[in-house]
Amino acid sequence: MIIGKTRDKIMTADPVVDISVDPSAIIRTADVLSGLKSIADKYTSSVNKKANAYADEAVKGTFDSDEELLRQAKETLDATYGAKKSKAEGNYAFKSDELQEKKSGLSADRAYALDRVGDRYGEKAEKLTEDIAKRGLSHSTIADLAKRDLDERRSDELAHVNYVYDAKIKAVDSKIEHLTSAYETALKNYEIAYALALEKKIASLESKRDRLSEEYAKEHKDERSKLYGEYLARDKAQNEEYEAREGDYVGEKRENYLERYNYLVDQLAGKTAKSVANFIKSNESALKEYLGLYYDDFVKEVT
Repeated sequence: MIIGKTRDKIMTADPVVDISVDPSAIIRTADVLSGLKSIADKYTSSVNKKANAYADEAVKGTFDSDEELLRQAKETLDATYGAKKSKAEGNYAFKSDELQEKKSGLSADRAYALDRVGDRYGEKAEKLTEDIAKRGLSHSTIADLAKRDLDERRSDELAHVNYVYDAKIKAVDSKIEHLTSAYETALKNYEIAYALALEKKIASLESKRDRLSEEYAKEHKDERSKLYGEYLARDKAQNEEYEAREGDYVGEKRENYLERYNYLVDQLAGKTAKSVANFIKSNESALKEYLGLYYDDFVKEVT
């Protein structure tokens, strides 16, 4: 029994706290999973890029090239002469600045569009977290799947925004390049009046061609979307057939999954057996999703 002043000394003494932490017992789960997701996103992005290229090529219409438009314009205006060089230079500078300003505006619009997507999905993520918590599913597979689905939809929408603005900026770059090319060619071969008329004629022909191209794209929008989906479905089916037959991945997919595998092994190297076991148990669903066929081998190697 502890009594009197001895008891008081014991009760008021400063507690001894061990503040040392073994680095090998710490696994920064959020950072590890974020790095893993970045690797997986590279593969998804690559497949989506190939699907877009396939769909674009399949529904590509036949329109006059810039070179053909230039030829047509020259054929019409070969007899045109007159005007001063300074006027041509001013006109070129104005249009060039205009296109550069348009390009800068598109970059700002892209950033705003990406921010809006991020904000919208941020709100959705918060609402999803609240809904999951209310239903007591915070640590369930359902919660993981719901969050992963939301992340995928967010990634898809961000990819779509970038795809749209990449196309718009590419179109502006093409106009800038063609404007410069047309101007320099005109200065070398014709008097300034010819250059001005040539530029105007080319702009008119380009406007007509671009309008026809846009109308064509609208008419074939559903077809393009269908082809995009067909490519993804076919790629998935081919991979699944190979994986079921060979028990392994193939090509770019195999390289990406091996990169995920090696990344995780490297991140867990030197960590304690207990911390590794806890990490695997706590993130089993996500690890199985990211590693697929390589999950069991991974567990054997790191445990």
